[in-house]
Amino acid sequence: MMSFWVTFVAFAVLVAAFFVHDGPPISGWTAYAPLSAVGKDAGPGQGTGQTLWAVSIALFCVGQLLGALNFIATTLDLRAKGMTLARLPYATWAWFITSVIGLIAFSVLLPACILLILDRVAGTSFFIPAGLVISDRLQPHAGGSPLLCSICSGFSATPRCTSRFLPGFGIISHILPAVAASRCSGHGSSSRVSSRSAS
Repeated sequence: MMSFWVTFVAFAVLVAAFFVHDGPPISGWTAYAPLSAVGKDAGPGQGTGQTLWAVSIALFCVGQLLGALNFIATTLDLRAKGMTLARLPYATWAWFITSVIGLIAFSVLLPACILLILDRVAGTSFFIPAGLVISDRLQPHAGGSPLLCSICSGFSATPRCTSRFLPGFGIISHILPAVAASRCSGHGSSSRVSSRSAS
C-alpha cells in the first residue's frame, strides 16, 4: 500500500505543478539539463512548477521501487508449496521481470532527480555547466555536466518504456489459450480442440 500512496502523492504534486503562479514546467517530458536545472532566469515555467515536477518524479521513483521490491519478494518468498520458479505462469514471470527491470531503472532515475532538485533549490552544479549565460547574465555555477543528466535519464528511460509491455504479454498468454481452448505449450491442444468440436 505504501507504493500506491506514494505514487498517488507524486500524482498530486505533478497536478499541483500546473496551478502555481509562475506556470507549469516547460522543459519537456525528458527535462534534460541545463534547461530543467536552472531557475526562474531561464523563462516562464522554469520556477516552482519545474521544481514540483522534479519532486513528483522523485516520489514516483520511490513508489515504483517499493512496488518492485514487493513483487520480487512476493514472487520469491510467498509461492505455493511445491511451486518452483520453472513452474510459474508466464504472467507471473512477466511481472517478476518487469519488477527487476524497474528496480534497476528507477534506482538510477531517483538520484538523478535528487541532484536536479539540489541544482534548482540548493545552488549546486551537478548538471549546470560553468560559463552558462541566460538572459545576458553569467550563471554562478562551478561547472557540472548536462551529459550526466542525459545519461541517467537515457539509462532509465529505455528499460522503463520497454518493460511496460511485458505484463500485457503475460496476461495475453493466459487469455489466448482460454479463448482458443488450448495450452501455450501446445501439448494436447489438437486433441482437446478436436474433441470439443466433435461434441
